[in-house]
Amino acid sequence: MRTKRLCTIPLFSLLAACSQMPDSQSSRDFSPAPSEAEMNRVSPAFAHYTDDMVIGDLWHRAGLSPRDRSIVTLSALITQQQVAELPYHFNLALDNGVTPNELSEIITHLAFYTGWGNATAAVAILGDVFGERGIDNSSSPCGLAGDMALEGESGTSCSKVG
Repeated sequence: MRTKRLCTIPLFSLLAACSQMPDSQSSRDFSPAPSEAEMNRVSPAFAHYTDDMVIGDLWHRAGLSPRDRSIVTLSALITQQQVAELPYHFNLALDNGVTPNELSEIITHLAFYTGWGNATAAVAILGDVFGERGIDNSSSPCGLAGDMALEGESGTSCSKVG
């Protein structure tokens, strides 16, 4: 019991430190990706490369399924907190067969590797996407399996934050 308590204090301190996000990186303060018409008007060459090379060629290469490409792309965007592209790619991932629970788990997993601020920004945007699609993911499991085993929980319910 003493070991568990000693480990808990530094863990909570680490989580609190990681959850701090500067005002300049607020998850709601971003410019959405420009529309195709806007890209064509402002930078036709950029629009061409986006449509033909990235969306066209890159996404249709052999070796990874569209579903796997969505997971890889979202991981890269969340890691770099490239929030402008997240709404498009969250929607594309859902269209490519990534489940709402999997998207939630991707964000949770990345929080430990890329920081709480990056994950918080992604959660806010994914919440908007879920809202637009009428998705309620609140019944997905929470907590780490090891934590639930130690605490005798089944993992079927979560205590809500806030």
